[in-house]
Amino acid sequence: MLKKSVLVMFIISMLFMMSCSDDPTSSDPVTAYRMVERNDFDYEPATNTWILSSEWNLDYDTFGRIEFDYGIDYYDGDQEQETFAYDNTSTVLPSEFINYDDAKDWIIDERAVFTYENGKVKEAIQEYYLEGNIAASIKIEYTYENSLLTSFIIYEDNAGVWEKTSEKTWAYTSGQLTEYINAYSDGYSNKSTYSYENDKLSEMIEYDWNVVGWELYNKSVYSYEDGKLKEVVDYQYYNSEWRIKNKTISLYTNEHLSSEITSLWDDYEQVLKNYWKTGFEYDENWNIVAYIYYDWDGGMNEYVLSFKTEFIYEKAHGNYRDILKVMNPDIFYTGLMMFPDEVMPSKGLDKDTRFFEFFKR
Repeated sequence: MLKKSVLVMFIISMLFMMSCSDDPTSSDPVTAYRMVERNDFDYEPATNTWILSSEWNLDYDTFGRIEFDYGIDYYDGDQEQETFAYDNTSTVLPSEFINYDDAKDWIIDERAVFTYENGKVKEAIQEYYLEGNIAASIKIEYTYENSLLTSFIIYEDNAGVWEKTSEKTWAYTSGQLTEYINAYSDGYSNKSTYSYENDKLSEMIEYDWNVVGWELYNKSVYSYEDGKLKEVVDYQYYNSEWRIKNKTISLYTNEHLSSEITSLWDDYEQVLKNYWKTGFEYDENWNIVAYIYYDWDGGMNEYVLSFKTEFIYEKAHGNYRDILKVMNPDIFYTGLMMFPDEVMPSKGLDKDTRFFEFFKR
């Protein structure tokens, strides 16, 4: 199955460094770089070669806005294409998104229509198609206070009536996110709480709701060095105590993230064991040009190549960041961008690096 484009992802873990203007109508000299192609490769150890597994290509209009992208998976031949429409030539915010699947003879597969208020997405209606006909529809309504997202309500179309299925809410203290609750109409809920030290995220605790109240579930502890994220340790709550699950260490070269090393807890041996590693490569402009993934080989006692993702750029403005804000306001307008800013002080697409994680979904 073809890996989905960054543009259609509505769920995201973390985004990192954002910086200069991405306005395609700006008269400033071009200093931004936009991605035009992404290629995925699998490593073949027998021949010591990289085998192309999938690719995405993006096309921009004369105003620097994404109007079309196309992807293909070379293993199963699956293909997808996506188009974006805009209400006028001065906006960078799409009014419509359509996804087509070649398995359906390029018949429409998904469609989303967006409305805005004060430059932020206010409502999104998503339609899912079966053989060219609408099979299901959902509506998402967003509420903001002082530029921060406070609620995100999802409705499903039931015979022409919008029925609420879930609601997400965010609470803040002095502009910092302190609590997130995700409540479903069937009674299930989960929440996360956030703690800070020196204005940096220090701890996130996750809870699940049960019949007696909130039950501890997971915890992540963040530590920093020289202002950059150095270590993340994840725990699971079990038998009334926190038990370590895994640890990720971030390494830097010339102020830029060079690798992340993850180890998993072995319950039998009661130690953390090497698991996998991600390496990051940059071009001369500090655009990230590759993610390289390694698995730990216990027999060889070393990390071995697994797969990689490469990115190709052109020097021009684009509207990726603007589209990501439409697709993921729960990340951009909840204050979550405030703590990862120091993690990857480097360029990428329009000087954003970690957004590429979207492509691996």
